[in-house]
Amino acid sequence: MIKIPEIIGLPPWNLEAKTNSMMLNAMPIATIHPSVPAFQEGLDLFILGDAWSTYKQLLNSHGFDVNSGTKYIKVAFLADSFPTDTFQNEYGENFLQKMTDVASQGAADISQFLGAKSLSGAFGKVKDSLRSKGVVAKGIAEGMEMGAAAGRDLMGALQTISGGGGIARGVNLVDRLAAGARIDFPQVWKTSSFTPSYTMTVRLYNPAPGSDEATNKYIIGPIAALMLLGTPISEDGATYSWPFLHRVKSAGIYDLDPAFIGGITIVKGGDQQSIAYNQRLAMVDVRIDFGSLYNTMVASNSANPARPTLKKYLNSMKQQKPIFNRTGEEKLYATKIDTTNKVPPTTTDTSTSTAKVRVATVKADTATRLKAQT
Repeated sequence: MIKIPEIIGLPPWNLEAKTNSMMLNAMPIATIHPSVPAFQEGLDLFILGDAWSTYKQLLNSHGFDVNSGTKYIKVAFLADSFPTDTFQNEYGENFLQKMTDVASQGAADISQFLGAKSLSGAFGKVKDSLRSKGVVAKGIAEGMEMGAAAGRDLMGALQTISGGGGIARGVNLVDRLAAGARIDFPQVWKTSSFTPSYTMTVRLYNPAPGSDEATNKYIIGPIAALMLLGTPISEDGATYSWPFLHRVKSAGIYDLDPAFIGGITIVKGGDQQSIAYNQRLAMVDVRIDFGSLYNTMVASNSANPARPTLKKYLNSMKQQKPIFNRTGEEKLYATKIDTTNKVPPTTTDTSTSTAKVRVATVKADTATRLKAQT
C-alpha cells in the first residue's frame, strides 16, 4: 500500500528541511471532507453525513492510502484563480401590471392609427369618418353614436354618484386602458441567487520521473485521491450512482457546505508540458470546480448547518491558518493586538563628502592578529 503525501500539491518535501515551513506558509491550503446525504426532517431534506470510511476503502482498493489520523483530504493549491462570489436579486412586474393590459394588441394599434387616447375617442373618430358614407355606414355610425352616448351617460352617472370622486376616475382610466394606455407600477422582488465560483488548481510535482515509487506517490496516488472525490460510485460494476458530496474549507477564504464537484480537469505535463524523456509525467495540474447545492444565501440568526448563511460566510473569512518560522517550531503571529505607539527612529544628517578615518582602526586590527599568531 503506497502512502500519498499528507498535503497533496506541495512542491517536493524535505529536500531542504528549512524551506518546508516557507513553502507551507506561501500556499493556500484547503480541506475536502467526503460526505453523503443524511436525511433530516424539515424543508432542508438532508444534511451532510461523514463518508470517510467509504472513501478510504475505495482509495485502498486502488492501491493507495492516506494519513489515518484525519478524515479529510488536505490539498495545497495555486493562488491563480481565487473565488468569485456573485449575489443577485431579481425584480419583475407585479400581477397588477398584467391586469391593466385590458386592450388587445389590435385595439391598441387601431387607437394609435386614429390618434385617439381613449376608446370613446376612437369611437368618435370612426363615427365621424363613417357619417358621410352610405346608408350602411350611416347605420354603423349611428350605432357607434348610441354606444358612445351610453358610455357617456354611464360615466356621467358614476361621476354624479361619486361626486366626481374615484369611480369616475376609474371609469376614465378603464376608457384609456381599453385604447392601449399603460400604467407603470413599481417592480416587486421575485427571487435571489447566490452563485459561488470556486476553482482550485492543485499542481502535482514528480521529483524523480524515472522512479516508480516517486511516480506512484506524487502523481498516480494523488490523482486517484482527487478523482475519487468527484467520480460516480458503482457497487456492482454495472450501475452507478451519485459521487460524494463535500464540505470544502480554506481558512480565511471560504467554507462551502454543502458543496459538489462540478468538474475535474487534468492537464498532463502542466502548463509547462513537463514530461521526462521516458514519457513519465514530471508535473500534472488538477483543476477542480466546486459549487453550492443551494441557490441562495440568507441572512438568518438560526444556527442551521444545512444551508449557506451570511453569518457562516463572514465567519469563514475571519479564520486563519497558523504560520511558522523556518524551523517550523514557532508561530509568527500573535492573538493579541499590539497597542504600543510606534515611534520612528531618530536619524542624524551626515556629510557624504567627508570620509571617516579608518586607517588607524585597520592598523590596530592587523597588529592584534599578528600578535596573536606569534
